[in-house]
Amino acid sequence: YECEGVRAAEAAKDFVAPLELWLRNVRDVYAKHREELDAIEDADARHRRLVDLNVIQQCVNVLKTGAVQRRRAATWAEGEPYTAPLVHAVVFDPKTGDLRRLDIDFEEYRDELSNVYGLYLVD
Repeated sequence: YECEGVRAAEAAKDFVAPLELWLRNVRDVYAKHREELDAIEDADARHRRLVDLNVIQQCVNVLKTGAVQRRRAATWAEGEPYTAPLVHAVVFDPKTGDLRRLDIDFEEYRDELSNVYGLYLVD
């Protein structure tokens, strides 16, 4: 798949706001996973992996928001059996037309980040 936004973030080029603000997030994902990404020799494969990692990070960012956490706490308080929102990490490949679901354990991320981002703990 081809993501021009991620391609722009991969370029050593300064873009003006608001684009630069969005690209910084992609660059932060690259920095976080630099060792893994730099070990991938094929540029297209490295790009695809960065797209995957960016999608995962943006899904995790959704789970960090106060709005999502407030709703999770409210459903917990109401006795609902399913309190975690369903966030789907998917990547679309325009070359093949495939929509690929990424295998992510969001509970692992939630547990790891709850001491920093846990605004409404329910467990």
